[in-house]
Amino acid sequence: MTNPLNLILDLILDIIRLPFKIIWQFAIYPMCKCVLRKKLNQKTKRIKDLEEGRQKLWDQISSLKKSLSEFNLMKEKYDAILSKYTYNTPIITDKRELVIISYGEGDLKNTYLYLNNLKYSHYSREVFTEDTFVSTCSGDVSRVSRLLAEVGCTHIPSSVVCICDTITKKNECRKGYASAILGFLADVSKKQNISAIIGYVSEVDYNESDHLRIFYEKNGFKVYNYTGTEHRVKQVIIRYI
Repeated sequence: MTNPLNLILDLILDIIRLPFKIIWQFAIYPMCKCVLRKKLNQKTKRIKDLEEGRQKLWDQISSLKKSLSEFNLMKEKYDAILSKYTYNTPIITDKRELVIISYGEGDLKNTYLYLNNLKYSHYSREVFTEDTFVSTCSGDVSRVSRLLAEVGCTHIPSSVVCICDTITKKNECRKGYASAILGFLADVSKKQNISAIIGYVSEVDYNESDHLRIFYEKNGFKVYNYTGTEHRVKQVIIRYI
């Protein structure tokens, strides 16, 4: 038979424990659970951040490897250019692209100018030139000077560079290459005391949209429409240096 005294003692103990149970169940336990959940979330986020950081680092390493490979290719092309051409000048185009302009003759009397993009393919522009002291292309200079006089150009310097032909690959258009090479030609010509660059637009290159006029005027040329007896000529150009 159960001792009544023990029952009373158990009841008293339960009464004493009750506030602590209530405090534990409704205050301490939820608070501890919340703190532990917060710490777990922080740890989970930290692990996720470390994973993302590791992936970003790996992506950067891959990008550096790719850049190093491209740099080695650029260096290989640059070394090949140096070994092939006499004069080489690095140029930054309007599109913020590094190219190398090269030619073989220092005086520009009769030479080829090449523009090589170190990252992509080869681009070339052919230029035959002559000043009044060396008549290597006197026929072209005299002819274009006569065409300029016919269209009303009153000032034709005696020392000029004559652009006789240009070649641009179709997949390399609209990259700022032509502007870069014309600017380079003007700079080198100025150092050699050449006063102007002259040339003409043939019927092969001419079209009704007149985009070549816009291009040449953008690069400092004066463009004249030609309606004379030479039917293959559509426009004549001159840029004073």
